[in-house]
Amino acid sequence: MLTVRSPANVLSVSNVPEDYTRDNTVTRAGQTVTVGPFHAVPATLGGSVARNTFDVHFESKEPVVGVKTLSRSAEVSHWGANLNIQDDIHLVNNGPK
Repeated sequence: MLTVRSPANVLSVSNVPEDYTRDNTVTRAGQTVTVGPFHAVPATLGGSVARNTFDVHFESKEPVVGVKTLSRSAEVSHWGANLNIQDDIHLVNNGPK
């Protein structure tokens, strides 16, 4: 089984690929989505095995922090045995626009 917990209530879920599930069961309860049970899942999903996606849609009103630019400078003083490090970070909200 697969359990997905979201930070907010789940609005919608996509259909489960029928290749790997027995009864295509999706159980939703507030912030939790449970999918399964699974069968016939290959040991590796690389190479010739097709990959199918499963989407969970939820609304989040919290900002999603992203780093647009990051610059770090270091200054070493050999006489004063000093190390000065300065970080310049430009943060952005990567949430929905």
